[in-house]
Amino acid sequence: MNLQVETLDTHEARLTISVDKALFARARQETARALSRQVRIPGFRPGHAPMPMVIRAVGGEEAFNVEVVERLMKDLYPQALDQAGIEPYAPGQIEDIRIADTA
Repeated sequence: MNLQVETLDTHEARLTISVDKALFARARQETARALSRQVRIPGFRPGHAPMPMVIRAVGGEEAFNVEVVERLMKDLYPQALDQAGIEPYAPGQIEDIRIADTA
């Protein structure tokens, strides 16, 4: 994880978190496995559907990537706050997601 912190005039901080390909790939696998347990995919036992079938079942690559990012942020956001030494007084929000390479 690569972290950049920008302090804004509104007493807010903007965190830019970059994730390496290996971590993103692992998060994609974990998300696909978790979703395949939740979503019924005909012809496959729960938790055993291949990633392309899971992606299709949840609405395509874009919808799947939103799930992946949400899963990553649950783990990375607290780490980023600790690393930056920030104690938030309100929950953060995701403003922009950029995925350079999903392979």
